[in-house]
Amino acid sequence: MEKDNLKRFSKKPRYKLTRKDDGLVRYANKIFWIEWNEDGIYKASHDEPAVGRSIVLDPFFGSFTWMTSSTVEIIKKTPCRILFKTKNSTYLLTDKHGKRED
Repeated sequence: MEKDNLKRFSKKPRYKLTRKDDGLVRYANKIFWIEWNEDGIYKASHDEPAVGRSIVLDPFFGSFTWMTSSTVEIIKKTPCRILFKTKNSTYLLTDKHGKRED
């Protein structure tokens, strides 16, 4: 499944999102984090993670390749990695453009 997701890129993608629970991997060149209002409706998008936000991979005119449920905990954050827990799973986001300090 990982190779199938990678086939759609002409060059190596910037981001790699790994679901720790089952090893599912998704790649993306662009991401953002969605903030939801109390009714579960879109409120705003952000460049940084925070509790209550969902990550969206490769957003394009209202569609996307992957979106998580809301973040409940940011376990560890470095310039090139974010380990976070959502309502359903635990994920590791790796940014190949980040500066390794971990």
